[in-house]
Amino acid sequence: MPIQTLNTIKKWFKTGLKPTQEQFWDTWDSFRHKNENVPIQDIENLETVLDAKAEKSELDNHTTNANAHNELFATKEDKTSKGIANGYVPLDEFSKITAQYLAIVNDLVTDSKTSLLSAQQGVVLKKQIDEIKNLLASDNANLNTIQKIVNYIEEIQLSLNSILINDLTTGGITKALTAEMGKLLQNNKVDKVPGKSLIADSEITRLASLSSTAIATDAETQISTAVIEDNKVVSRSKLFNWWNWIKTQTQSINSFWEFKNGLKSTGSFDMGITRPLKASTGGWFQSKYIEASLQSYFGAVGNVQGFLFNTYQDIDDQKVFRQISNGNQFTLGAGKFDFQGNGQKFIWSFSPVYVQGQGKDEVIPFLEMMTLQNTGRLNLEGGSNSGLSINADNVSEPFSISMYSNDIDKSGYIIGKRYSGSKANPEAVKANSNLVAMYGAGYDGVNSSFRLGGIKITAKENFTTTSKPTHIDFCTTLIGNISYSTRMRLDHNGDLLIGNTTNNSLGKLQVDGNIYTKGLLIPSANLVTVPVNGLIERDENGQLWETHNGVRSRLITASDDLILLAYKSPNTIQTNIAGAVSAIATNTSSSTIIGKIGNNSFLRLNALNEIYYPSENKGTVPPMIAKTEVFLKINNGLFASYYKGSDPVNQVKIMEFSGLNNNGFKNYQNPIVTNIQNQDPLIAQWSTIQLVVQTINNGTTTNADATYYLRDADNTRTFGANEASFSFVFVNTVVFADATNEEKLNTERTIRVNNYALYLETIR
Repeated sequence: MPIQTLNTIKKWFKTGLKPTQEQFWDTWDSFRHKNENVPIQDIENLETVLDAKAEKSELDNHTTNANAHNELFATKEDKTSKGIANGYVPLDEFSKITAQYLAIVNDLVTDSKTSLLSAQQGVVLKKQIDEIKNLLASDNANLNTIQKIVNYIEEIQLSLNSILINDLTTGGITKALTAEMGKLLQNNKVDKVPGKSLIADSEITRLASLSSTAIATDAETQISTAVIEDNKVVSRSKLFNWWNWIKTQTQSINSFWEFKNGLKSTGSFDMGITRPLKASTGGWFQSKYIEASLQSYFGAVGNVQGFLFNTYQDIDDQKVFRQISNGNQFTLGAGKFDFQGNGQKFIWSFSPVYVQGQGKDEVIPFLEMMTLQNTGRLNLEGGSNSGLSINADNVSEPFSISMYSNDIDKSGYIIGKRYSGSKANPEAVKANSNLVAMYGAGYDGVNSSFRLGGIKITAKENFTTTSKPTHIDFCTTLIGNISYSTRMRLDHNGDLLIGNTTNNSLGKLQVDGNIYTKGLLIPSANLVTVPVNGLIERDENGQLWETHNGVRSRLITASDDLILLAYKSPNTIQTNIAGAVSAIATNTSSSTIIGKIGNNSFLRLNALNEIYYPSENKGTVPPMIAKTEVFLKINNGLFASYYKGSDPVNQVKIMEFSGLNNNGFKNYQNPIVTNIQNQDPLIAQWSTIQLVVQTINNGTTTNADATYYLRDADNTRTFGANEASFSFVFVNTVVFADATNEEKLNTERTIRVNNYALYLETIR
């Protein structure tokens, strides 16, 4: 009979198959019977192994040969030479070695290359070395060794070579002359003779001969036209006279003059110029009157009269511009006026501007609109582009309103007065008309955008003499947009609408979106008469109530002595596998809410599962493995086997149902305990979670305790249970010997698990 391979034999004996007689005989003929002897040639590599062994006779001769391994023993000491001359020193006692066998010298003068210095002389040497170190000791770390001192002396020598100069021409305030140069100076100095000057007599005579006519007179200095140079000298008195004269003359200035400490006058300025008087940063004009015609500067249309301003008049301790010309108003055409003073600069744009009053109209420097005796006012009127424009580069407060009053009802008002109709025929304000608004704008590199966010007050309805309702809108522009939208509205009745401008009349605060708050205080009061869906309220006894579908229900709290749920799966979790090949199917529950599980808590996990492994539809070979596993997964952290983070994983097994005879309902009800070494996870050394791993294999249940350490997602620190988010992962696994059913013999099975209830109870 032929000998068959193992793979061939295995195929004959698969489950459900019946081997033939010939296949049985071939199978037995493919193996040896114990009673049969195995020939040497059938033992693999036996001859090779024996060839590597020594013959017995050779080994016996080797053991009795006195010269065997002679070369190895030649390097060994003869034990008979122990402790004798030219022998070796025994290691019986260390003191014997030093006293009997070593040549030790106990002085510092013996010259011997074969002797050892005693320890006593080593102490003498150390003492001498310490004395030398004391001599070299220095508080200066840069001079505490001989080498450092030598180096420093060399540096001084180099410095002297670079500082000393041996000539009188090189110069330098950091150089010094050598003694040789000092000697040369001494030999060449000029001694002063008593009664004589160091200036030569001839030079003194020449200076004395200078005529007094070389000094210019007042008439020669106080001139308005150019003259030929005569080289005359101006004395201090003539210079003083010239300055007093120049101040009495009229001068034409063709460029800006800078007055760092201001410009003061007790008379009038006639500013018949194309630009008004301008002061530099920090300057100030102080005068009684400044009279100027500004028409050429402003480019006004029509006749613009001259103005009289008092720029430094104290009125209630305020410095103001005041119009004191005849009449109660002056008009500027379209244009602008630059004012710069006290370190601030503003450009006032007029299109046009009317300043009105009762002879006391003011425009305050820095645009501080001060109310003076209830008469000061700045009114802007004009076309569609009229307004007041402030250019306030690098100014911290470009627009401010100040006032002094003991009347608590008065304040620095900004009032927008709105009319419908026209100025000639004004009408009552219409509904949805903006009364006043304040917007923000910004430059994007190309254009200056308008109305990107702000606050506006709008008429709610048409105004009457008895009803003028308004609402306030708060507007912003979203990222990625260029137009603003209303985000919040304070309605006419005080309702605050966020995310929506439609008032549903359901409460004072109406939010279209989620609200995040660290706390919510609901005061005790009588419940509303008619239940409102979605309303949470507290009754007069402090109990909380919630209404939905028109039904009001009391909310249960810890004071009710009930077990609270830390987590509850909202629906059934089903996991299926169907077919005749190896496969894995996974399904994951919803996540627990962070903070619902405490750092130190005792919980109970309840899971009601139905396992369904029906009979096979066709095929004869069942799966080797059929199981359902349930894992606890940490979504934002890790489980570790040691508190320092060893063997980190993100899910651990808590349940397993295995075997093909495991159908029916399976209930898991076991504790889960969390514990932490310190309530602050950032400083806690460890944080643990303890649970029970339950396995049910074909109806047999076993339980095993397991403890894991909680770590953050990066495995860098302890992680508190109240920081973690958990979920439950259901995994079905089927494994066939023929994974892909190549032989078409695998049974077709449906492996299903239905989780009908999954929840965590907080026991403590």
